[in-house]
This record gives sequence, structure tokens and C-alpha cells, in this order.
Amino acid sequence: MSHADFGYEGITYNAAKQRFYLLVEARKHARGCYKASIVEYDDDFRYVKDRPVDFTFEHSNKGFEAVVHVRHTSKDYLLALCEGNKCKGGDLGRKPGGARVLLFEKKKKRWQQSRTIRLPRSLPFVDYSGMSLDSDRVAIVSQVNSMLWVGHLDEADWTWRDEGQLYEFPRTNNGAIQYGNIEGVGWITPTRIVTVSDRRKKKNQPDKELSEKDQSVHIFEIPS
Repeated sequence: MSHADFGYEGITYNAAKQRFYLLVEARKHARGCYKASIVEYDDDFRYVKDRPVDFTFEHSNKGFEAVVHVRHTSKDYLLALCEGNKCKGGDLGRKPGGARVLLFEKKKKRWQQSRTIRLPRSLPFVDYSGMSLDSDRVAIVSQVNSMLWVGHLDEADWTWRDEGQLYEFPRTNNGAIQYGNIEGVGWITPTRIVTVSDRRKKKNQPDKELSEKDQSVHIFEIPS
């Protein structure tokens, strides 16, 4: 396997071309900036190609958190979810109201940015940790807020059909967060999702009870 020295942050599949696209969150480029990269593999997981993503970040660990392939008008696109608000790190990235999904079109040597899709400013998310697309339904999760947002995307002009709906992951009896490490999400049915949890970060998450739900797979029904 190529590029084993880099960690992968997301994966998506191009069924039409039988290709896996693996997201490398950020690689250092000239002038101290960072760019994500998409590493392409075939159905047998043989390395095919590596294309940079046409967008720069200031930090190596605050880039894209999820990627979704879309086949539209016979072209290949990727929807990439920024981890921080306004695609920033630091305090600015943690200020709610600046959620961004970037649209990239596949070119011969790179993924070229073609649009920025803004989520509703009313979203209270401090961070964004996972995204999934099924038909026009988009699910986006926040690890810090332990919440899910569901919206409907119109691929004709890459806009949202509505403001979407917010859901909290189950809390304890006293209202405390139980699922504090949600790192990915996927659709099972229109009313059911599966999520995965990362390991509890002991330094930043002193509450040991969060370990009860970390490093696990969870299935949730979405209230109708």
C-alpha cells in the first residue's frame, strides 16, 4: 500500500469507476500551508493515483474531517467537510455559525474547488467530525456538541432545500453528554444511522464516564 506514512481521515467510493478515495487530512506545502490529498485505490485496494485537493489550511490537524463522492452530470465530485468553522483552526474555528462543505471536481492532476456550500448559521456546532450522503439526505455530526444535523441537498445548484433538523445524541439522566467522541456517521435507512466513536482523549476529556461509549459502533433511530 502506498503512502502508509500518512493517516487517513475519511473514505468514500466511486461505484461507477470502482474506485476508493481515501482522504489524507493535510500535507505540508510551500510557505507553511497545508493541503489535503485524495489517494485513489481500485477494488482490490491497489494504489492508482494521488491527487492534491485545491484548498489550503493553516494547521495540519484542522483540515477536512469527511469526504463523500458524488457523480453528477457525468462528472466526479467530492464533498469535503471542514473540521473547524469557516475552515479555520484555533478559536475562530470553534466559533459556531461557520460550517462549510466544499465541493471539488476531479481533474487530471488535482481536485479543483468549484463551490463552497455553507450550512445554516444557526448550527451550534463547535466542531464537525463526520458526514454521510444518501440520495439527497446529508447527515453531519459534531463530536464536541454530541449532536446530529440532517439536511437535504439539491445537487442541481448545490444548495440546501431547508434549514435541516438538529438532534442530540442520548444524554445521561442529569443531561450530561454520553457520546463524546463521535467520529463518523453513515446512513442505514432514511430513519436510521450508524456512528463510530474515537478513543476518549484523557487530556482534554477528564470525565472517565465518556470511556463507556468510546471506540464503539452505535446505531440510532432518528425521531420522526
